[in-house]
Amino acid sequence: MVYRDRKKHNGIVLVRLKDTMPTLEKIKIVCDAFRQHGTDFQGAFTVIDENYIRIRH
Repeated sequence: MVYRDRKKHNGIVLVRLKDTMPTLEKIKIVCDAFRQHGTDFQGAFTVIDENYIRIRH
């Protein structure tokens, strides 16, 4: 809603991982994404998937 309505935000991260994926694997994927790209997330719309990270400013 924030992104669609173009409301002010500091950054949005959408995590799209399968419910069937083990929790520890999900945690690793999200933590790795923040370690590698965390500074790029500010002011951006980011999608974290099991196969990619998409950052849109």
